[in-house]
Amino acid sequence: MSTESTNEEVETRIDPEVNVKINGWRAAANTLRAEIGQLEITKFSKLHQISEIEQRAQAMVRHEVERLGIPENAQWKLRPDGVIEVVSSPTGQTTPPTAK
Repeated sequence: MSTESTNEEVETRIDPEVNVKINGWRAAANTLRAEIGQLEITKFSKLHQISEIEQRAQAMVRHEVERLGIPENAQWKLRPDGVIEVVSSPTGQTTPPTAK
C-alpha cells in the first residue's frame, strides 16, 4: 500500500452560451474601464484649460486695476458690468476710480 496522495484535476465545463455571456460582460467591463481612463485624461485636460483661462482673466484684471491707479493695498471688487468698486483704500477713496 502506498501512502502517496495524488491530486487529480477534474475538468468541467459551463454551458457555452453562459460562457459567451460571461466573456461578453468581461469585455464590456474592460471597455468601460478604458473609457473611464480616457475620460480622466479629458478631465485633466479640461481642468488645465480652466486654470489657463482663469490665469489670463486674473492677469487682465491686475492690468486694469493698475491702469486705473487703484492702490495695491486697496480692497476692491469687480462687478459684472465692468465697474471696479473700491471698498477701501489708503486714501479713503470709496467710489469707482476714473480711467486714466
